[in-house]
Amino acid sequence: MSIFEIYCNPKQKQYIKYVKTLLEKFFKKKSYEYFRRDAGVVLLEISKKGLDKLLGYPAGDKIKNQSTIPDWIWASKLFIKSFLRGYFDTDGCVYITGEKYKIINYRSLDLTLLKDTKRALEYLGFHPFIRPGNVELGRMFEIKRFYRIIKPANLRHYRFDNI
Repeated sequence: MSIFEIYCNPKQKQYIKYVKTLLEKFFKKKSYEYFRRDAGVVLLEISKKGLDKLLGYPAGDKIKNQSTIPDWIWASKLFIKSFLRGYFDTDGCVYITGEKYKIINYRSLDLTLLKDTKRALEYLGFHPFIRPGNVELGRMFEIKRFYRIIKPANLRHYRFDNI
């Protein structure tokens, strides 16, 4: 039995509901929601036999496994956009630098995943730059394009005006 877990910030109730709906729609199975007091997170969990093989994604710690974007995602721009949305919604952020420049940031200790993320963004015509532990977009017109085509689902990414 494979278990798929997603950790969420308990303050992001809209996003938790969104992810839970996606899980149940995709896997056609009820997901479970727990509050982990020790970690201060909401854990969404779904289990299914052979889930890791179905997703083409190894079970276990993504950093230790140096996970990569599965081959089936590379087969479609729609899947690549969906992957980038989900990854940004969970592990990404937008921040302001120089008091006016917005930066899209993907952060991870999984270097393989960061390289794949850079490649996926380039495939969609973006010009990301990579630095230790981060892949970022900084061109103003690309930030707007990112929001237009990736369409982040986590409302926390819309906290700055006029994105």
